Amino acid sequence: MAHHHGHNRQQDQMLRQQALWQWRGAMQAEYERLYALPLPDLAAEVMARAFGPGGPGSNDAAITVDHDQSYTGPTIKDISELFVPDFNFGWEERGPDDRNLREQIMKLVAEGLQVLENALLVRCQIHHAMSTFDWAATRYGRAVLGQGQVQAVLRTKGLS
Repeated sequence: MAHHHGHNRQQDQMLRQQALWQWRGAMQAEYERLYALPLPDLAAEVMARAFGPGGPGSNDAAITVDHDQSYTGPTIKDISELFVPDFNFGWEERGPDDRNLREQIMKLVAEGLQVLENALLVRCQIHHAMSTFDWAATRYGRAVLGQGQVQAVLRTKGLS
């Protein structure tokens, strides 16, 4: 019986390794896809995922400007995880390459947010209980998003 149990554990480890490789592949593919996007398209995707229906920043009434951490808008890391959810890493499973790839995706999200902020669609804020910035859509940003005009507005800013 012990032999059978050991075989299952080996099989579990193989499946887990396979899942990790698949996640890494998906992460790399999503990074390459986002990297290749023109800035208005990248920014529009960030806007839709973070502040569109079902997004973590969609309910503006629930987001405070500087309260405690329970009413914050999404952070750059939160938004990056809407593109590729984090792998449920076990102890010492996450390698430097995994951290680096997440960092690269976060940088692209940050670029998208900068474009949105310069177009007055989102605003950056900091909650004193947090060690990072969070983001909220502006009234104008919510209106533009609701009309499906984010890319059009960004293109008129001369971005390509």
